[in-house]
Amino acid sequence: MKGSAVSIVQGLATFGRLDIGQFSFSSTGTLAYLSEAVAQGYPVVWVDRQGNTTPLWEEPGFYSSPRVSPDGTRLAVAKALRNENADVWIYDIQRGVPTRLTFDEAVDS
Repeated sequence: MKGSAVSIVQGLATFGRLDIGQFSFSSTGTLAYLSEAVAQGYPVVWVDRQGNTTPLWEEPGFYSSPRVSPDGTRLAVAKALRNENADVWIYDIQRGVPTRLTFDEAVDS
């Protein structure tokens, strides 16, 4: 099928040095995308099995690759500033204290 281009999404978020659009299509054609509304970052939250959320680390950022320590007391995450590479942070869950572990672009985007 051919035709004129049609815009289907306004306000698509982009990230990374190449401003890559944050979207995906399912095999059935459903479009999922990240809007610019979250382009300033988002907090880290716990989500229980019922879908209830509890704020954990409320400072907005671009978090990825979360890993909980075996004893459940710490959370390691990659945190990036907009359009920059990420560094690893360790969040002490009991004390509510984040500590930056790396300072040299530990996770390349």
